[in-house]
Amino acid sequence: KRQLLHTQNVLVRCLRTLRNPSGSNPFSGMTEAWENVKPRAPKWGLASKPEMIIGGNVPSWQKSIPGPKYHYNTDVVKDRSPIWTMREKPAMVMGDGVPSWIKSIPGPKYTYDANVVKERQPVFSIKGRGEPKEAKRSESAPTLSQDEVARGTAATKEMPRSFSITSRTKMISGDAVPSWVKSIPGPKYQYSTDLIKEKRPNWTIGKKLKT
Repeated sequence: KRQLLHTQNVLVRCLRTLRNPSGSNPFSGMTEAWENVKPRAPKWGLASKPEMIIGGNVPSWQKSIPGPKYHYNTDVVKDRSPIWTMREKPAMVMGDGVPSWIKSIPGPKYTYDANVVKERQPVFSIKGRGEPKEAKRSESAPTLSQDEVARGTAATKEMPRSFSITSRTKMISGDAVPSWVKSIPGPKYQYSTDLIKEKRPNWTIGKKLKT
């Protein structure tokens, strides 16, 4: 009997699905009918907590009670490991001076940092990648050119002897005394030797004439 009833229910579902009064595709109804009779695993849903619980308070009566409504946090009553905190040093310490009396003493107040006198490991820092800064040079340090550096380096090496020709001295033996020559009244003429030298002819290209 159970099998007959099940078969009858399946046929009824198929007939209801195959009805197509709107004139659309009839195969869509056959697909739905097949989905209805396909065996599936059972499914369960988890309902929300009901307001009325057997053995509990009546919600309407509980809401009618006057007074504040309290919601307790469950984290407050949980078992936890003990926690300690360290407070700051109080202003008044047993066996020490009274702060108000110390502040009333005239004179400067000295506060020494204990971290200054503590023994510590050496600390090194790495300079970041910033803009290159010019090295500060002392005012007493001379500024040497490349020629001076080269001559200083050459002076420390073994080299063959070299000679140089000095400029003409102002005082020459057998010549006039410079101070006496300057004392002679009259104009002083200094002729440039470049004016009387023989040179090659020079030509220049003029501007284009106007037409």
